[in-house]
Order: sequence, then C-alpha cells, then structure tokens
Amino acid sequence: RGKMEDTEFNKLLVTHILQQTSFEALPSQAKQLVGNSKEVWRNIVIKYSMKHQMRHSTSLVRRFLPDEKAYYSELLRTSQASYMLYPYHLQDFLVRAMKKTPFQYYYEIMLDIMDKEKSYDILPNFTATDGVRLLGVGRNQYIDIMNKCRKKHWLFNKKRSIIQKLLPTAPIHFEIPHWWLLSMGFVTEDDHRAASDEQKQALDLIFQETKSGEKKGVAAGLFPKNVVQELYHNQFIFVEIPIEDDDIIVVPPLENFVMNRVTGDYFEVLLYKIFVSLDERTTVQQLANTLQIEINSVKQAISMYILLGFAK
Repeated sequence: RGKMEDTEFNKLLVTHILQQTSFEALPSQAKQLVGNSKEVWRNIVIKYSMKHQMRHSTSLVRRFLPDEKAYYSELLRTSQASYMLYPYHLQDFLVRAMKKTPFQYYYEIMLDIMDKEKSYDILPNFTATDGVRLLGVGRNQYIDIMNKCRKKHWLFNKKRSIIQKLLPTAPIHFEIPHWWLLSMGFVTEDDHRAASDEQKQALDLIFQETKSGEKKGVAAGLFPKNVVQELYHNQFIFVEIPIEDDDIIVVPPLENFVMNRVTGDYFEVLLYKIFVSLDERTTVQQLANTLQIEINSVKQAISMYILLGFAK
C-alpha cells in the first residue's frame, strides 16, 4: 500500500522504510532519530509495516522478521485488535497459506467483542459494513444475539460456545458480478473429492489458468452463478476486483453504510480521502495524480468501495 500521511511516524523514517534502507545505510539524521540503535530501527520498521499491512515479500520488514507466516499471524492479530478492515491486498497469501478468509477474520472479531460484551459501536464504519456483508450481523442482529446469549449463558455459563452457535458458519449470499476475478483459496484433496462435478471443473480451470502467477484470476462470468456462490460459500475461492488505470468510477446513492465511528488508521483515512474525490469524469490515474497518492493504493481503495457496493 502506498505512502499516506501518518503523524505517528517521522516522515524521514517512513521514507527510509519505503526505500528499504538498512540501518547501516541510514543518514546520520535518521540514525539520531532512532537513538543510533539498530534495535529501535527494527522495532519502528516492524510497527509501521504491521500498522500499514505491508506485504512481507516486498518490504523492508522481511529482513527483520524472515518468517513470513509469523509476520502475517502478528499482522492479523494487531489488525483484528484494532478492528481494521481485512487486508484484501494480502489475501492471496492469507487465504492460501493460512486459511484466513475475510469471513473468518470478521467472525473472530465479532466473536471476541460479543464474548467481552462490548458495544457494537466499537466497530469502525467500514469494518462494520464489511462485516455485515459477509456475516449478515448488523446492529439489530448483534443486539438480538447478545440478548439470546445473556438468557442462555446465565443458565449454562458457556457464553462463548453459545455465541458460536448463534453466529453464521459460512459467508452469506452476496452478488458476485461477471467481471470479478476468482482465485483458488485453500482447497484440500478431501475438499476437492467432496465437491460436485461442476465445482471440480470450475476449480480445475481456475487452478490451471492461475498457476503460473501471470493471471490474477478467472472471470466469474465463465461459470454458472450457482457454482460461483457454492465455491465462495465453501470458501474454496476468493475474489479480486480488477481496476484499470483508465477506469471511471460511478458512485450511486450511498446505501447499507454502517455509521459507527472512525479510527484514523491509514487505510480508513485513504478510503475517506478518495471517496470524497470520486466523480464520473475522472479516471483512476487522474485521481491518483491529483491526490498525489500511489496508484495501487488508489486501486485498492476503489476495489474496496466496489466490494461494499458503494461504487461501480
């Protein structure tokens, strides 16, 4: 993700994190900012990388934390603890290597805040909205589940297991347009054997088309809608929303947006900043140039709006 204003981190140090400067190569001014300590520099790099959900393989953090899975496990933990949006730009690794789907991510957040009897309002706006999209649990459903849980757990004193029974076990149905791309998720041999013939054919085609890494995914329109829904419901696939430099984004009247609170994390700031700048005459590239934001960051934000139904 691209460089955004972040008052918590010194601008000079952020520049060197993004340029992947080793401690030894830091200029004297930057070294003074970290107290001439390699350990302090290491901690700042790790903290910044986690907070900005940076990809391990292409970031400086890999030199300090070589274990990719350990890095992403901690990144997910800190992201969930801060109620951040699921890092969709990392889902190729998170889903395939760690079986951490967006549904699983929000399920764990919801289970945690219910177990601790926190208010639904603790969820930031975009996180709450994405959670509703996947779990179907908004404010009213949240209150309803909590009320049912209080009645039952007073009798059985097994609150967490009661909440688990009341929460959905798989993503709810949502429309996957024909132009969205489907990629292979975490599919075991047993999963493949248990799949229907139509599902197997779809999975095999997606695997063949994407195994080289040249293609991000296969267009959903190539498969029957019911097969796409079944594969997504079983979490055998994940979706990518392709955004091109010359695309024009349309913003219909805002619906289904959950108004809770804002947190000011880097991606939320980016989402609001771009959202107020969108119009139907400006291309993605022009928008990136105007806002002076790296184009891949703009594309990630726009794909998030489309996923949530706020743009098309």
